[in-house]
Amino acid sequence: MKSATERVVENIKELIKKRKQTAEQVAFGAEVAKSTISRLLAGKLNPTVRLLEKIANHLEIDIKSLFD
Repeated sequence: MKSATERVVENIKELIKKRKQTAEQVAFGAEVAKSTISRLLAGKLNPTVRLLEKIANHLEIDIKSLFD
């Protein structure tokens, strides 16, 4: 069974792919370092609620949808 973090990261990856964005574009839009997004997508970073809020805001979604 996947952890909550793994599910959230998978959902973020899917949303980025659907929107045809790069990690750099997401980082810029979310106002975080590109390395932060890269580490998150590689599974090397446990995201904070604040980071998830920034990503959700950039992707124009409700943060709750990252957990579905």
